[in-house]
Amino acid sequence: MLLMVAVVTVAITWTRTINVQKQEMQHVSSLFVQGLRSHLSSQDVILRALGQELVYRGALENPGVGEEYLLRIQQSHGSMMGYALVDVDGEFLVTSQRDLQAPLPNLMTLAREQRDGFDVVVEQGIFQLGRPRFFAPLQEWLISIRSPILNDAGEVIAVMVAGIRLDGGAATWAHMELSDGVEIALVRDDGHLTYLHPMPSTAERRDRLYDTPVSDSLQHIIATQSGFSSYRRPFHLSGNSRPYYLWTEEVPEYELTTVILKDRAEVLSEWGYALLTPLLVWIVSLFVLWFGYQRAARLLNVADTDLRALNKQLRSSLDQYHELTRLIPIGVYQARGLGPTGLDGGELVYLSPRAREILRVSDDIPEREVLGHIEHLVHPDDRADYLRLNLEAAKKLSPFRWKGRLIQKGETRWLEVQSIPSQSADGTPLWNGVIIDETDTKRAEEQINQLVFYDALTQLPNRRLVRERLSNLMLQMASRKQSAALLCIDLDNFKTLNDSLGHESGDKVLKLMAERLQLSVREQDILARLSGDEFLVVLTGLSMSATEAANQARTISSELMQQLDGPFELDNEAYRFTCSVGITLMDSATKDIDMLLQQADQAMYQAKAAGRNTQVFFDEDIQALLASRSEIRRDLHRAITENELELHYQLQVDERCGVRGVEALVRWQHPVRGMISPAEFIPVAEDTGDIIALGDWILTEASEQMVRWHRDSTRRDWTVAVNISVRQLRSPNFVASVLDTLQMTGASPTHLVLEITESMLLTETEDAIAKMAELKSRGVRFSLDDFGTGYSSLSYLNRLPLDKIKIDQSFVQAISLSASGRSLTRTIISLGQSLDLEVTAEGVETEAQLQLLAAQGCDTFQGFWINRPVPEVQIDAMLGHLQETYNAN
Repeated sequence: MLLMVAVVTVAITWTRTINVQKQEMQHVSSLFVQGLRSHLSSQDVILRALGQELVYRGALENPGVGEEYLLRIQQSHGSMMGYALVDVDGEFLVTSQRDLQAPLPNLMTLAREQRDGFDVVVEQGIFQLGRPRFFAPLQEWLISIRSPILNDAGEVIAVMVAGIRLDGGAATWAHMELSDGVEIALVRDDGHLTYLHPMPSTAERRDRLYDTPVSDSLQHIIATQSGFSSYRRPFHLSGNSRPYYLWTEEVPEYELTTVILKDRAEVLSEWGYALLTPLLVWIVSLFVLWFGYQRAARLLNVADTDLRALNKQLRSSLDQYHELTRLIPIGVYQARGLGPTGLDGGELVYLSPRAREILRVSDDIPEREVLGHIEHLVHPDDRADYLRLNLEAAKKLSPFRWKGRLIQKGETRWLEVQSIPSQSADGTPLWNGVIIDETDTKRAEEQINQLVFYDALTQLPNRRLVRERLSNLMLQMASRKQSAALLCIDLDNFKTLNDSLGHESGDKVLKLMAERLQLSVREQDILARLSGDEFLVVLTGLSMSATEAANQARTISSELMQQLDGPFELDNEAYRFTCSVGITLMDSATKDIDMLLQQADQAMYQAKAAGRNTQVFFDEDIQALLASRSEIRRDLHRAITENELELHYQLQVDERCGVRGVEALVRWQHPVRGMISPAEFIPVAEDTGDIIALGDWILTEASEQMVRWHRDSTRRDWTVAVNISVRQLRSPNFVASVLDTLQMTGASPTHLVLEITESMLLTETEDAIAKMAELKSRGVRFSLDDFGTGYSSLSYLNRLPLDKIKIDQSFVQAISLSASGRSLTRTIISLGQSLDLEVTAEGVETEAQLQLLAAQGCDTFQGFWINRPVPEVQIDAMLGHLQETYNAN
């Protein structure tokens, strides 16, 4: 019974020892492979970045520009023996090593087995890890790594080469603490050794190991099985072999196999150590079975303690690796799945502590949930780009690069994520990536931009930024039919304010002034602070007409001045300030920004000189025109009430010069400026709304004159035509006002002709037709003035209650110039006749024009050949002159 127990104990102890070895070797292999992959993928990213920078600097064309750059990089990467940029033909262009003991060879001239996959990098555009070789120029054994440098078309244009020290340099996987008897080897698919840890103790052994393929038996094990196995390791010097235990794990993306070796003698020693004490106890236990059983149990507990200690040691190694990655300013991660950030439901294989710090992910969030957690934090404006790049990388298994923002607890942070795809042993895509925190860089850029382009006090654009925006506006105006205006706004008596209340109060006023301007300007306009108390407003989208644009600018400037005129509260007291505004116009022909700013500034100083609290245009003609319009606006209402206006009349005759009627035309005899043309004051009246009162006055005067003429038997059939404005026709009281005037004056509705233009019918057509129809039912007649110059006459002609149409004078002038002009008037006359409308030709300046129109069937005529508009007192003389002219001809 005891013998059976002893046998079982021996077997269990041996099995337990073997299992412990398996776990230890598997864990060491896993840590080594993970460190190797992370290091090589990071080196790949670094090499590609260095290569792209060298290409950007022009090293392909001028290798000398990259040498100093590589020397600086070499000094900060002590683990690497050197960096070099090689063209696709194998020639070394740039190297970080100046003092070489031998010339650098052309890689493409070497034998294929000596190229270490250089041609594979060029042909396939993939990262390659070379064999350890003695590098003569540096008199060192190195492991070469090579990364392709691609252009925008995805073509290899160069290769970035680096040399890793044979001992692995500063790579974490090269400094793992191993238990006694454990070795790590990296075996290439071609059977050669890439790395051995611990390193061979002698140069002779190192040279022999790296120059000679591993044994056939080991190659057979690597090719046929993975995981735990046994192996007889040959020793070439003695010709003997020694049994070892192996753990093999493929790293297919680098064509390597990791081999963990442990001397069986060490295993037997550990097993013997674990077994010795129980055997002694069992010998004693021949007599005391129970005591022996207890002793065995205690020894098993000791074995468990040793295993926990080993696990603790392994965890310490992992913590050491994490600490090393924390020192790197970038985070490292590895994800498994189709997408580089796990959007396909993949999982996070590894996330370095530094990456957690950058992402601000707490330790209580499991790694499998980190990617989903981060996805929800992506800024809404960047989410579409984030998802698109993920899908593209997943679909093509191509490198992934994204720059964007995260929103974390209300704070915006900038990140850059780069990831390169590879394949795991089971064929699942692995994404080896880095995470870079760019928040501080972006904030620094924003601060610099704010300092350079914005005013520190008001946060408005400064002179530099407004010049840039004016330059862009000039480019836009070159292709758009619009103009713009610059308003230079300066606070009146600001120096007095500063001297009396202090600069702090002055700064407060400037900030309040900036706020009011921001609330008052239109969304498309530009607002800036030029200096001191001087602000600039650029009004965009103004009319192409200089006069209209000036009027628009003047109106908006007045509104801004009213906004700034409100009280400012300083130290619980209200202060009011006025502003002086200088204005200059800008059109597509304007090219000189400095000239524009100078013009606006000069106009502002002219406004100051004119007494402040006013606005002045730089353009003297426009300034004079606006001043004139302002005077007309001021005096027009007085002119209506104080009888400064009078009506002049132009005769409308038939082909025998018999008078059929007159057209009443208003004139303004200003007491100071003399006779003012209707072309000057009618548009002003339209703008101010005084046209309603003016139209009522004209209609009343014309109706009273009609009554006086109808008392004369020779003039009782005369009609009187009165022009109607758009505002009058749109007035809801238009119909009532006309009827009231006719009733008050006693004028005949059938002899009143109201003249409208085609442009008046472009909007609110149905309302206009209804009003015309109502007056028509009371006998009032309607004439369509300037026929043929509008856009809607033909489409509405049948519906309008018209009695006559008037041929525009431009067509009348053309009748004696060309056959096409005569054809046009003939067509208009024929159209009027077909609609039973009387046709009047206006602008007749010669007898020949009258005769031609009469021959075409025109009914009545009006123009300077018949008479210029004259007051009523001159009508008799004009009639006598007209009869003499007709009789003479």
